[in-house]
Amino acid sequence: MTQLETQSGTLVNSDVLLQEYELAYDEATQDMENCDSKIQEQNVLKGQAAIRAGEALYNISQHLSDEEWKAWYEEHEPDKSKRSRLLNIYEKFGCRAATMNLEYTAMRELITLGENMEDFMSKHDVESMSSRELRKAIKIYKGEVSPKEDSGKGATPTEDNQPDTETVDVTALENKVSALRMKNSIQKKKIKQLQTENQRLRNENRVLNERDDASLGDADRLYEASKFYRTYADNHSGDICVSFDDYVEKRLEEARQEAVDKYKENEAYNAY
Repeated sequence: MTQLETQSGTLVNSDVLLQEYELAYDEATQDMENCDSKIQEQNVLKGQAAIRAGEALYNISQHLSDEEWKAWYEEHEPDKSKRSRLLNIYEKFGCRAATMNLEYTAMRELITLGENMEDFMSKHDVESMSSRELRKAIKIYKGEVSPKEDSGKGATPTEDNQPDTETVDVTALENKVSALRMKNSIQKKKIKQLQTENQRLRNENRVLNERDDASLGDADRLYEASKFYRTYADNHSGDICVSFDDYVEKRLEEARQEAVDKYKENEAYNAY
């Protein structure tokens, strides 16, 4: 398994690091689903969650090869527009997260400006503008409408001053689709974890069964061996004793003969 060094110098397993990025992405997108864009405070929280989700996507894309990244997003996040939007939000606002509290809807509008976003933000206090005010200002900046068309009492109702029902419906639909995809992804991960745990338990059970079989086999062999030696001892106890007595008698006889021979040698020497 590949090990990578983090910024702190700690070595971590490559697969573990990928799982951490995936978990960060799942948590961030789930936080986005739990926030209501119609409530300002929650819309801000949704924007912060979008930055975290974009950061996790970026880390995953950098962690994997091009081929692996393609396989990953086809399984986990096939919605190209959503991937692009989250990555753009992280790229544009990741470094501002600590100093700005932009709403998610504001971020979505601002990234449509592309390279002109910095110029627009330098000329407008985007944090204090409502979503509708921001949308109008962006249209004026792009030249889609003129300031005169946008101002004045009694102006003919336009798309900008009509209730944003279409956007709300699209957003709600996107949220439902994303929620379903997220639930499906989480269920797949849970199933995979259960399958892995089931296989691990099966392997442990197989090892234990093999150990039990080996232990039973050793016990059987020991029992048979002990039974054999007990039977042998019972059947040959007399022979064993007789053999031992004969051995002792033979050794005594050899000792007596050795003593007699030495005595005779001494007698012969003295007589000489």
